Amino acid sequence: MGIFDNNKFQSTNQDWKLPKEIFDKLNNEFHFDKELATSECNSLMENHFTEKENALKHKWIGRNYVNPPFKFASKWVKKAYNESQNGGMICMVIPSKTNTIWWHRYCMKAKEIRFICGRPLFMREGYEGNHHGLPFPLSIIIFEKTNQQTVYSTFELPTTKNKKGQEESK
Repeated sequence: MGIFDNNKFQSTNQDWKLPKEIFDKLNNEFHFDKELATSECNSLMENHFTEKENALKHKWIGRNYVNPPFKFASKWVKKAYNESQNGGMICMVIPSKTNTIWWHRYCMKAKEIRFICGRPLFMREGYEGNHHGLPFPLSIIIFEKTNQQTVYSTFELPTTKNKKGQEESK
């Protein structure tokens, strides 16, 4: 059995922004009305809730995008599931924590789960140090009221050519 220590990935900042090309691909599909978890520097939409407005205290109406603070993902997932049962559509990008109670209680009841293939490079204003992407898997969860079984699929990241002419994920 392995021994865990404090040498693990973590960030004191929770305001990382999804790469624009990934957001645009999702927005082109879902036509979001509002972004629900933003700080002053990571919003991708004009219509959004800020940290001070705290989207967890509001009703989520319409078609919504959420890139929640990962350390609080369970609260956001529970809220997203509950709001979807009241008619909202919520598309979230979260860590694939398939070993947690909240994943099984809420994500497994989502309309769709898309496992992200690759390591997207999240952005943060004024910070250029993110060159390798996150060291853990991510998923796009689509919550919307449905009587159908959850659909599982893969979300392929946009690719570019490296110096050797080989394709690699952004």
